[in-house]
Amino acid sequence: SYGASLNTSSYKYIYSTSNTATPNASFTSGSTYSQTSGSGSYYLRATACDSLGNCTTATSNVFKLDNTGPSITFGTNGNNAFAKSQSSKITVTNDSYGASLNTSSYKYIYSTSNTATPNTAFTSGSTYTQSSGNGNYYLRATACDSLGNCTTTTSNVFKLDNTKPTVTIAAVKSTANTAVATNTWSNQTLKFTLTKGTTGGSGSTLKYCVDTANTCTPNTTVNSGTAFTLNNTGTYYVRYQAFGGSGVNSGVGSYTAKVDTTTPTINLNNVPSAVEKGTSYALPSSYTNNNTSGRTAVCKIGSTTVTNTSTLALGSHTINCTVTTGAGNTGTVSKTITVFNPLVVYYIGTMSQGSSINGNTIVLTGGSLTINLYKSGYTFDCSATYSAGVSFYGDDGTSTLICSGGGPSGVSNKKNGSYTTTQAGYISLSNSGGNLTLSNLKYNGQVVTIQQSS
Repeated sequence: SYGASLNTSSYKYIYSTSNTATPNASFTSGSTYSQTSGSGSYYLRATACDSLGNCTTATSNVFKLDNTGPSITFGTNGNNAFAKSQSSKITVTNDSYGASLNTSSYKYIYSTSNTATPNTAFTSGSTYTQSSGNGNYYLRATACDSLGNCTTTTSNVFKLDNTKPTVTIAAVKSTANTAVATNTWSNQTLKFTLTKGTTGGSGSTLKYCVDTANTCTPNTTVNSGTAFTLNNTGTYYVRYQAFGGSGVNSGVGSYTAKVDTTTPTINLNNVPSAVEKGTSYALPSSYTNNNTSGRTAVCKIGSTTVTNTSTLALGSHTINCTVTTGAGNTGTVSKTITVFNPLVVYYIGTMSQGSSINGNTIVLTGGSLTINLYKSGYTFDCSATYSAGVSFYGDDGTSTLICSGGGPSGVSNKKNGSYTTTQAGYISLSNSGGNLTLSNLKYNGQVVTIQQSS
């Protein structure tokens, strides 16, 4: 009221945390001015002068401002080690500017996106877990105070791997390298290869074990695609598994291995080389194999399968027998068998003129003959008009038996009458003088016909 006018161009103001700050922004008297940022204690200072240069600066009382959201921290802020689940504690801390926390605003999310909007309520100080998914995940959390100041915090990367790894097995013969399916017999030891299939980000480790009960836990590590040979024989099991780096594992696979490297044997030991027609001998006599792959034996004459001598025709037969195991190993044997009729015998030799053969009687006036006897049990009568060159003998390895009707005194081992063969073989007749008669030749009481060998 002292007369000087107001200098409106001098009007300046400032909001500051200092109560001595110099006003620097123009204002109009009667207008309202706001401070919309910052947190803490603020002062409003204003300066005005009149036309004579008289100036006044005024300072307000404290204005309290809170534009700061709560602080959010993660107990575990990311983890670059793959795991099948990841966890972290979420803690909300209020600032000191006065606004209270709005707990209903607390939201979180685990997401493969680091900009995803939190949408699940949480409680400060609690731990939250992501137990599914694969790859890079982020934990994001939002919290607000009572004034609506909100904070959203994003963690570092958490790595997840819930992919179940897979593994396959292949087996080949250790020398031939031909594939062998599970539960199939092999005649060679086996070589195995484990190969990785599906694998998550944490990778996988392959392991196997071997037992005969199919219950062992795989514990021997092997590289994918690297073959390993097992010298086991018989039936055994190769059990295998893929172990994921995150702890997610495949199931245990099992390969049934059957190995039989033993060569089987086969024989015709119980079959004589000469067999009376109709007599039964099994073909083969026996066959063996020291392992368990099973075996099949077959005997053939040419391409015809034979199982018993009782079906064979008269004559000579070469029998070839083979035994084969389930693994493919073989053993062979061959034998020539003569099938004969015991009621027909054959002679070989030369007779002098005047000798004769009639039915089952031989009259030998000179020369020599050999009669083949395939079995023991032949009986015949013999008589001779003796001279020094008249004799016959049987192939019993013991003596020459002479049948004589008379001759020099003192000659031993003469025999007239009947003679019975004690073993298979032959009887031999010879005469260089006199007469020798072999008559009434029988086999088991049946008359035998004597024929010349072809």
